[in-house]
Amino acid sequence: MRGSKDAGQYRCGEAMMWASIVSTECAALPGLRRNRVVGGNEASPNHWSSVGSLQTISSTYICGGSIITPNWVVTAAHCLDSIHDDADDYQVVFGDHNQDPSSGREVIARVSRIIKHEHYGSDGPGFRNDIALLKLSQPVQFTRYIQPACLPTVNNVFTSSDECLILGWGETKGTRESNVLLRELRLDIIPNTNCSAMWSKYPHPGARVLPFHICVGVVGSETCNGDSGGHVFCKKGDQWVTVGVSSWAVGDCDTPEFPAVYSRITSYLSWIRHIIQQDTTTTPGAAFG
Repeated sequence: MRGSKDAGQYRCGEAMMWASIVSTECAALPGLRRNRVVGGNEASPNHWSSVGSLQTISSTYICGGSIITPNWVVTAAHCLDSIHDDADDYQVVFGDHNQDPSSGREVIARVSRIIKHEHYGSDGPGFRNDIALLKLSQPVQFTRYIQPACLPTVNNVFTSSDECLILGWGETKGTRESNVLLRELRLDIIPNTNCSAMWSKYPHPGARVLPFHICVGVVGSETCNGDSGGHVFCKKGDQWVTVGVSSWAVGDCDTPEFPAVYSRITSYLSWIRHIIQQDTTTTPGAAFG
């Protein structure tokens, strides 16, 4: 999702089923605990222009997320559990790479609404429907450093033959300390049947892989506790599309025998569309300022 002065380079496929709501222009690239990237490499600064850092208004990092329209961000529902109750307590920082010094490219957007999936289950098997939308108080102006994520189409299928990666401000060796630099890690999509069989060996009732999940992993690297809400991206044609929202993984880091589990975006396209359409109808112009 490398930035470019030519906005046409961010154009997603016209086949998106809700092109009138979600912009067809998007960024293009050349116990159980929640997830954080372990291993991988530092991402090129501002290479992934849809990635945002969900924080408290005091700038404490909580989770990752991806912007999909000027007013809406997709993250994990559990990121909003038992920390702060009010949308006013949150902000999302875009155009960020190093979370310590400012580059001057960052944009801080306050959150005005939190919408968790209505059937989100924080404690049930599989931690069902772990996805949320954040409405921003003001639309974000897209620049070469900030661009919306490309969403998949409902018919997109992702397999181990696809080129995929995860992103996050994560631990590098399971230290339980955040990495201030955005990191990326190449990985494989693991079929749900295989993923389910692998997780069946884990002694926790919540460790169930369901059809609305997608699993990722590579030998020798894994995700670890913390980088929840971050996305896995896969390449389709000349676009990198967001495929899943980080949900859960084993508490110990670097455990490839237990793949990381993400909420599968294609399972929630209708839900995302419904929420944004409903908001646009009740508050004219809300989605696009």
